[in-house]
Amino acid sequence: MLRRFLVILIRRLLVVLILICLGCVAQAPSSDLARKIERHVRAYYSIPAEVHIVVGPVTSSADWPNYDALSVTIDGGQGKKSDYKFLIAKDRNTMVRMVKFDLTKDPFADVMSKINTAGRPSRGAKSAKVVLVNFDDFECPFCSRMHQTLFPELLK
Repeated sequence: MLRRFLVILIRRLLVVLILICLGCVAQAPSSDLARKIERHVRAYYSIPAEVHIVVGPVTSSADWPNYDALSVTIDGGQGKKSDYKFLIAKDRNTMVRMVKFDLTKDPFADVMSKINTAGRPSRGAKSAKVVLVNFDDFECPFCSRMHQTLFPELLK
């Protein structure tokens, strides 16, 4: 009796496990589709064969009703890894890459916040609309010569 109960329990667990595995497989792109996407990305962006490309799982797109979303990871080695988002049509015959810009934000504000000019020599009004930051290395003969040539003209 106990043996029969264990056999039935194991069979049911096996069926549940198979159903879970099939559900996970349905989310990943087929190997044929992944191979097509990889070939097109390599050809369009001229990516050499030694760069590793991984096609991520297909998910539904919230913004585009006739498209699904997927990410493509390009790994050039030595920590150079980039993720790119693509849209793929429901019929799997068309792929689109679009970049969404937030026009309410200043695109240079992030870069400007990383430049620290506090305590540095400066010329001109602090409230100027344009800020020019020059990085020189006076031990470099080219930078030193440029400074000797341009700085007297800037003072005029």
